[in-house]
Amino acid sequence: MSKSGKSQPEVKLSPENYIRQRARLLPVYECLVNKDWQKSKIGAIIIARKHVNGNVTVGTYLVDLLCLGVKDTSYAFNIPLFEYQDKFVHPNIEFDYELDKIDYTLAHNIVFAGVDFAANIGFKPHPDFQSTTRFILEEDDDNVALIEVECGKNGLPVVIMGEENKKECMKIIAQLDKLVGKENYRVYDVNNLEADEPDEEVEEYTQEQFEADKRTFKKTKGKFTKMSPDELTKFFVITRRLFFYLVDDSEVEKAYDDISKALNVVVSYKNIPDEFLGMPSDAIKDVDWLKSTMLNAFNPEETDKTARQLYTNLHREYPDMPAMGVLDLYLSMHIEKDAYLEMVKAYRIKFPSYKLFDIMQHYTEISMSKTFDDELLDKELSVSDFFNGRESLFWVEMYYFIKLYSLHTLAQVEPIRIGALYEFLHEEYLPKNATVLGKYTALVFMVNYIEESIFTQPSGFISNLKTAIFNK
Repeated sequence: MSKSGKSQPEVKLSPENYIRQRARLLPVYECLVNKDWQKSKIGAIIIARKHVNGNVTVGTYLVDLLCLGVKDTSYAFNIPLFEYQDKFVHPNIEFDYELDKIDYTLAHNIVFAGVDFAANIGFKPHPDFQSTTRFILEEDDDNVALIEVECGKNGLPVVIMGEENKKECMKIIAQLDKLVGKENYRVYDVNNLEADEPDEEVEEYTQEQFEADKRTFKKTKGKFTKMSPDELTKFFVITRRLFFYLVDDSEVEKAYDDISKALNVVVSYKNIPDEFLGMPSDAIKDVDWLKSTMLNAFNPEETDKTARQLYTNLHREYPDMPAMGVLDLYLSMHIEKDAYLEMVKAYRIKFPSYKLFDIMQHYTEISMSKTFDDELLDKELSVSDFFNGRESLFWVEMYYFIKLYSLHTLAQVEPIRIGALYEFLHEEYLPKNATVLGKYTALVFMVNYIEESIFTQPSGFISNLKTAIFNK
């Protein structure tokens, strides 16, 4: 009560603020999606939550599962059910789709699968998603069951281009060139989509198919620089078929199992394990603030300036925490390589028991074509070599480890293991940006292995791989 004895008037929230603060408290009324979303890889998601007055607040999400994530989003606040039915449920110019009812968990997973896939290749969701409509969804955490939703094509981003959107697509392609490299996405002409689809697998690999693949391989293998992304993808599909025809499948499966055991660890993307920090949690004043701020700083969606400011704030509080050094290095990857290596060495000396700096130094030196450490090269690497006893790794730890592991496996120049590595690098739990180099180099190895095995025209690649790439 106020001094005058009258109650203070309730502050009325704007629709946006109401959604941000209270929408998740409203029960879900229904969730809808277009029937063909799995085939088209475009999901038009509608989520309605019901108020006590019988009205609903609605969030709509146009999700491109091939590349861009949440392309568009909107909301309608506290509208009557008849208006919701007329505007969103019945086909209209805004949602010209036949809709299916789905449970909330699937709707949630479709939206966030698109968001996460796009984020991994450098694309942000629509600004209104970040500011408002994501609050109509539940928090994307372990309280919502995970459902696997396929994104891209075989893990690669896909751009569907036609005459009407060619200008927009060219901008997207230019960004993909910069973010993931020409070989790591596909472009389809929407007017000739079926003709552009490669034959991913054949049910029975016959001698006729083998001979046809040989002819295609021989005809196209020397034209890499002139191939379009789609032509290159088709060539690598043929390369994979030929390679696995030439090697012993059972041995590849065994090598794959060995790799799986060596890398058997949970990778955490939304939580930071205490061990990553590198100091006892009871020595930290506010662990929740530290971890949430650090998650944001490591978020690839953050601008360099924002992430660096977050690092500065963290470093001011915890200058002697090893994880601060990892963040510093993560945000400094663009600097000149020699200077970067010196930074890594300095952190390794400062924190000798923090093994992630060992991994980072080994990888940086090898990627600069310096000598592969003999002791490291001669052993079978596993997660436990650097993270003994750990049940989970922060994704940044796996990011650096898998890059080192890939180069280490490639340096062995063993076809069976390299084939198994290529297959393993498509595992969903691995940080996508960390697998690109290993996938591509393994494919180049396969090309040269086929060339030497079938056509007896040695390129020198296999016999000289250690010298050419690893200075061994």
